[in-house]
Amino acid sequence: MSCLCTDVFTDAYEAKMDGHVKQGAESGPVDIPEVKVKVDDVNKNVFTISFDKGRGYQGIRFAHVDSLLVISDVGSDALAQWNSVQSNKDTVLQPMDRVVAVNGEKGSAEDLLGMIHQEGNVSITLEHPRYLSIALKRKKKEKLLGVEVAAEESLGVVILNLQDRGLFPDYNSNAEPELQIKARLEDQQLLLREALVGLPGILEHLLHQREAVAQPRT
Repeated sequence: MSCLCTDVFTDAYEAKMDGHVKQGAESGPVDIPEVKVKVDDVNKNVFTISFDKGRGYQGIRFAHVDSLLVISDVGSDALAQWNSVQSNKDTVLQPMDRVVAVNGEKGSAEDLLGMIHQEGNVSITLEHPRYLSIALKRKKKEKLLGVEVAAEESLGVVILNLQDRGLFPDYNSNAEPELQIKARLEDQQLLLREALVGLPGILEHLLHQREAVAQPRT
């Protein structure tokens, strides 16, 4: 199970971080841009890159579900060239890095993308994902998983909310804080990817669970 961050339902899309590029322009040698980088003093998974994007196309692509904005592809252009020469793995850009803030400001995915697309200097604060492998065993009479999810092609299965009862909440009640499954927090959200189980299977099971819970009790 891969952990990252999310919020609520919306359609996802990708957007290139670019400047003004002529259509049909041939790609040539890419200069490595001057990038300033700072790792957070408290959480080494959080770092900020600052650079002048007025030089043009940078090559990064993004995907989002509501307020969750992540890198979907680093590409092969200017920032990818800078990325390839980084000796500190804590500051290497990678897919699924979450955009925490832009120019020190937080906001919705649309707001963050709007600030990224502005010309001139930009500072992007990113957070590397946490990867956890958790085995959950459901008891024979246990029906509820206690989790609400949404599927998005490029992000996998996103956990939107945890319910009061079920397998996931029961796990959280006995887990250490750093190993708990979290969702819909301001700065800490969760991403469940296809590697856990087959995507169609888990979605079908969760749909049946929601229908069962929605039925009135007699």
